[in-house]
Amino acid sequence: MVRIIEIDGMDSRLQFDVRLQIALRRNAMGIMAHSPDPARFREYIKERDLRIRKLLNTEDEDIRIVYSGREIYP
Repeated sequence: MVRIIEIDGMDSRLQFDVRLQIALRRNAMGIMAHSPDPARFREYIKERDLRIRKLLNTEDEDIRIVYSGREIYP
């Protein structure tokens, strides 16, 4: 079952940290798509995913993060 997490009402610093990790993850995915060695980006993306879950204090595998009514993760 998908867990939907809305970050709008959270502390502004926590919102920033979550959004930063999501931006870093998206950036890495874009670079990975054009890289001759995409495997090295997979571990970095996995680290971002773990960091996001730690920030949100969840171990759920299937999460969706919503900000300002828009899904921003995954």
